Amino acid sequence: MKVKHKKRWRKVLLILFLMFIAIIIGALKFSPLKVILIKPTQTLSKEVRLNGFSKLWDTVNNHFVYFHQVPELNWDKIFKEYKPKVIAAQTVEAYYNVLHKMISQLHDGHTMILSPLFFNPFYRAILPIQLKDIGGRTVITKVDKDDSEIQDSGLQPGMEIISVNGKSIADTLQKIMKYISASTPQALKLSSYKNLLMGAYGTRVTLKVIDLKGNKRSVNLSRHFNFHEIKCYFGFMCKVVQSHYLGKEIGYIRIRNFRKQNVVEKFDQALSKLMNTKGLILDLRNNGGGNSGSSYDVAGRFISKTIPGFKIIADKTGDNKESDLPISTYIEPRNTPYLKPVVILVNAGSESATEDVLVGLQYSKRAVIVGETTNGSTGESIPIRLPSHGIAFICARECVFPNDKPYVGVGIIPNIIVHPTIAGIISGKDEILDKGIETIEKLIAKSQYSKILKK
Repeated sequence: MKVKHKKRWRKVLLILFLMFIAIIIGALKFSPLKVILIKPTQTLSKEVRLNGFSKLWDTVNNHFVYFHQVPELNWDKIFKEYKPKVIAAQTVEAYYNVLHKMISQLHDGHTMILSPLFFNPFYRAILPIQLKDIGGRTVITKVDKDDSEIQDSGLQPGMEIISVNGKSIADTLQKIMKYISASTPQALKLSSYKNLLMGAYGTRVTLKVIDLKGNKRSVNLSRHFNFHEIKCYFGFMCKVVQSHYLGKEIGYIRIRNFRKQNVVEKFDQALSKLMNTKGLILDLRNNGGGNSGSSYDVAGRFISKTIPGFKIIADKTGDNKESDLPISTYIEPRNTPYLKPVVILVNAGSESATEDVLVGLQYSKRAVIVGETTNGSTGESIPIRLPSHGIAFICARECVFPNDKPYVGVGIIPNIIVHPTIAGIISGKDEILDKGIETIEKLIAKSQYSKILKK
């Protein structure tokens, strides 16, 4: 009975929270209630569909800056190919599927479409587990131990999923990937896994898994609201900055994103308590970026003199004249500097403003980066409105390293590459963090500082 009451209260609190979010966004004239009322089967007039399609195609044609990364793509041919598909796609879901597939041809993570269904939590429900591709295997990395279905299912970190609703993982991912615009293979895989188990609230999913003993069995689970994603995106009930000591000598600070206005203030507060440490680990894994100004302000606490940041070599946003290009950016020192060894943890979820600041810190050899290659997507995007409250973002600014080395379409490669293993997941280890601690200890000992930075 206690479990049922707990679940009932969680649902009530979630509904109240969603209503609160709706009121807040409504105050910003976003009309969230209208979005929530939009159904996938709702029809759109031919005129509305074609107007949205033409505006999207035209904005890409005039402002997209990464056509050189897809040299085989003929954008004029895309218009002719997709116009009949738009005419045939009468419903909201069908229409946006066509637009998603068209934009995916650009292979750019900062060029994307957020359909009306993206803003509706009832169509973005998830299972209470997290997945990751490890050596070509779809492995459970985390489960919600408080969920009653998870408790009954016996699912554990380290188990492998081999099919979803009777379809193989490979076939399911292949279908999903057709609708995702991503700059790199690691970004495409990350986005695909986020969507792998997503669907309508309350619907059930059958998974075939291989347990830790090698036995195959089926598990049936219900999709829940993605409560964590919603509250963290808006900064409610979710600590954007977390910090603590790792032993007596090492400090640890995690920053979830750079979207929140007070992220720099929170970071400064965290760093002030760790100034007496001999080394610091800055965890930027799964930090989806936000404001580059905020990420630069964070980096400014680790330097005593100005260092170069990313360089803008193309800009069709209208903010800069072509004659002013290229434009170099710089990271300026700020407040009392922390000049002791710094290790930064990253993975494929580290992107945008996060990568912008990594450029400067890696290029200037101020920090050692540990983990997996980053997302490989940044830039300034032009937003345009689409039918039924959809939004598209078109990347109109190209950024590179100070020496013109590209990182969009590549990602920032860590000084020390570490990939989580199935054995590590089963044993509950955070192998990237463990390597970060090992590295910072070496840096503190000053035994391999220059050797590590040169890698």
